[in-house]
Amino acid sequence: MSWSDQLFSTLETWNKKSFVVSPDVDGLICGAMLLEKFPDATCIGSYDSQHILHFDNATSREIKDALWIDLDVIHPDIICVGQHLIHLDRNDLLPRRNAHSFNPNVYFSQDHTGSFKGSAPGRDKYPFGTVHFLRWALQIPLPARRSRGWSVLAHADGSWKTAVDYQNNAKIWYHEMLLGDELIEDLLNGYTNDESALTEHIAFVDELARIGIKSTSSASINSNKQNDWSVVRGYQALSPVAIGREDEWLVKFRDLSTLISTHLGLRPLAPQKVTGRFSGSVKIKDPTQIARGGFDQFCESEDVFSHAIVSKKAIRYTNGLVGRDRPADS
Repeated sequence: MSWSDQLFSTLETWNKKSFVVSPDVDGLICGAMLLEKFPDATCIGSYDSQHILHFDNATSREIKDALWIDLDVIHPDIICVGQHLIHLDRNDLLPRRNAHSFNPNVYFSQDHTGSFKGSAPGRDKYPFGTVHFLRWALQIPLPARRSRGWSVLAHADGSWKTAVDYQNNAKIWYHEMLLGDELIEDLLNGYTNDESALTEHIAFVDELARIGIKSTSSASINSNKQNDWSVVRGYQALSPVAIGREDEWLVKFRDLSTLISTHLGLRPLAPQKVTGRFSGSVKIKDPTQIARGGFDQFCESEDVFSHAIVSKKAIRYTNGLVGRDRPADS
């Protein structure tokens, strides 16, 4: 079965009623693209690897039945589509992960052992955003080249930068998954050498900054350096939601979705109220401290809900989720 057939199988298993997104550029584009293909679906929640927010009176059962997009969780009731590296060893079973979930690293048996090799030859972990393979599979048209929408897709998950910094790996994944995709071709063949691309990209990042999306880079967006792509690094995700400020956070969530969707000609996500919240503990573990073949047991003993292997020396995982479906005064 091809990767796209497996992804379609995942989408067929989904009830087509509701979905949960990651609160970042990649996740919100994915949500808008789901609405394009499944117009009766609704965004009922968000998860940022620590906090699950329920929107508009969604119950925990409905949250579990939803498709979790641009997310990787290991819960038997939850179908997810994501692209984080989740296998320490390719033989890991992750028995609590829903078998209908899709992740390109899992499909191509990419694990920790074969990843984080820098610019060394050979395939490494998947280098692009969830939106890039989702758009390709759903056959949603690309915006015009050098439009603001083109910059939006280039920006998702920092793919413009990954395509330059890890070009050998990006080319391998392009040929294995996304052959013929004009956006990925552009990222691999001169996007960052084009001044008009930088101009549009800076304009988009400036819009993100006005919403309140912050950079992880020390470079200023007001830099006067020509061809200084460092000024658009970061600017990916909403800040974590503070307890008691969920409604304020949701305004930014809608603003970000509206900005993205307007540039792509898609329908934005429009939840009206945060009505439930579950929060967990985020922990870091050095994968070299886990015995080979022992990752499944680690996930079980730690009651891991979600995880991502983020570097050669770090697994970021979440457990201990507690909360309620409804506000305390409902």
